Amino acid sequence: MRDPNNLIWFHRNSQAGQGRRHRQPTLNRAVVVLTAAAWQAYVQDTTAAILVSLEVPLGHQGHPLFSLIRAATRTASGRFNTPNARNTLMLFANVGFDPSPNWAFGIGAPVRAYTTADVRREIDGWLDVRHSIAHGSPLPAIDLVSGRTQSGPNLHRSDGERCIEFFERLVEVTAAAADHHFP
Repeated sequence: MRDPNNLIWFHRNSQAGQGRRHRQPTLNRAVVVLTAAAWQAYVQDTTAAILVSLEVPLGHQGHPLFSLIRAATRTASGRFNTPNARNTLMLFANVGFDPSPNWAFGIGAPVRAYTTADVRREIDGWLDVRHSIAHGSPLPAIDLVSGRTQSGPNLHRSDGERCIEFFERLVEVTAAAADHHFP
């Protein structure tokens, strides 16, 4: 998450004087893209680490089954280019892991409380925003995108900060669940 946080630093330190910011939205868009990429890498790396922890030694009667699971998981990980909630949970399911019961938490002050369903919606929302950015489409008019201009929805720095904060917290609770499930 170093790159998204560095972009927020640049954004904070590039604001001088009055007037509309015409270039800063590019930083906000980059924050969302890099944060979603970090989430994708985290999910793939965590799945790979769980797979290693499950390894069955060659010669053990369970090794052929493990080899099948390993091959299926590696294939699924290689095809994992949209880390929305459904795809994330499907990839984790390959290694017998379901972190979604732990996807209930609070963020910020005042605290924004998230249920599992809220977390799934927010993951999907940020992935929709990322998809729009990557394909040069207008941003979706959802609550995660707070800016509104004549040309449509626009990301503010606070949106980028919310994206980072959300995924950092999501990684924390997912990692804690993985550590508990696979000690």
